[in-house]
Amino acid sequence: MTRIAAAAVVALGLGASSYLTYVHYAGGRVACPTSGCERVQESFYATPHGVPISLAGALLFLALGALLFLGRQRLRLLETGAALGGAIVAVYLIGVQLLSLHAICLWCLTSDVALVILASLAVVRLIVERPPAHAGAGAATGVRGVSKR
Repeated sequence: MTRIAAAAVVALGLGASSYLTYVHYAGGRVACPTSGCERVQESFYATPHGVPISLAGALLFLALGALLFLGRQRLRLLETGAALGGAIVAVYLIGVQLLSLHAICLWCLTSDVALVILASLAVVRLIVERPPAHAGAGAATGVRGVSKR
């Protein structure tokens, strides 16, 4: 169930990040009900070193989607680490919008909140959806009741 929810959140975050990246390279204006989007998008924080942060977000959402799609247990730690790293940056960027720029970009906020939700879901998946510790102990040989002493 968390996998389906995570896939929906990846799609939402990827959509918002991709839209912002498209607008940046197309040279257009962000469709926004407030003036906050323009203020945020014109700031240094939106394009550090000339590269839109939304591009990094879109790439991160693609990577998280791929890891989610693969669904391999051994990649779960990588998925969780990437999601947590993205969430830390997202919380920082929300703080920048509120405290430094005094403006909110709804597209950015959508992407940032999506990363925080994905990090939460990834931690839940890492903890709850673990395979049993004894899963491979005797399954390959068919031996039952053998203890490791």
